[in-house]
Amino acid sequence: MIQKRKADHVDICINEQVEAGLTGLDDFRLMHRAIPEIDRDAINLSTKFLKHDFALPFIVTAITGGYSEGKKINANIAQACESLGIGMGVGSQRAALEDSKLAKTYTIARQKAPDAFLISNIGAVQLREYSLKEISTLIDMIDADALAIHFNALQEAVQPEGVTNFTGVFS
Repeated sequence: MIQKRKADHVDICINEQVEAGLTGLDDFRLMHRAIPEIDRDAINLSTKFLKHDFALPFIVTAITGGYSEGKKINANIAQACESLGIGMGVGSQRAALEDSKLAKTYTIARQKAPDAFLISNIGAVQLREYSLKEISTLIDMIDADALAIHFNALQEAVQPEGVTNFTGVFS
């Protein structure tokens, strides 16, 4: 079931209208300056985050992994992140905890992006279900630089098979 759910996430993003609406950026207007008095080549967008150098202050996060096509998508995202010098977060690795054969859909990220900042991922609800040792295997699985714990109560609530009991997540 979790593999189908992962595939559905990507299919919905590709085939349906999923934009959340206004971002707030509509409230800003950039003033045009015909002669801006800057040297574009002197602009440096690089930054350091958690002792890792980034070419840009940008991290691509994903919903991918956990099903066969997820491996291809993660490989492509990882290659792009590696070439751009930016970070990448994989999708929730819960599927790999439930079925170790799915780990390869996530490990491809480090193979394709050996120098990129990689973020492992698990849902907050799963912190109740799995031990600290199991959670740490997710970090080791992709040789991650960080762990993201996602809180997605609304998404879980609207999915027919979603995990909707968030009690005790903070305890």
